[in-house]
Amino acid sequence: MNNDTLEPLNKIKRIPAPGYLLTRIEGALEEVQLLIPKRLIFVYAAIFFVFLSLQIGVFSNSQNNTDIESYANSLGINSSITLYHD
Repeated sequence: MNNDTLEPLNKIKRIPAPGYLLTRIEGALEEVQLLIPKRLIFVYAAIFFVFLSLQIGVFSNSQNNTDIESYANSLGINSSITLYHD
């Protein structure tokens, strides 16, 4: 930005903020913090990650190569991952 566009900002005069404004802001922040405690967020996050890791473990164990190979063989499909045979 060039200084010509910022020039009107230099003409703005500062005024003192009301004394109660800080206490109102702090009160609003305390209300927000009381709605969802940090400890509860950490507990929910831990439960989510445990559940997610269990799901990944169950899914990886269910993917048995022998089941896939038997299904491919029943369809007459080569189940090896090589594209060309020597």
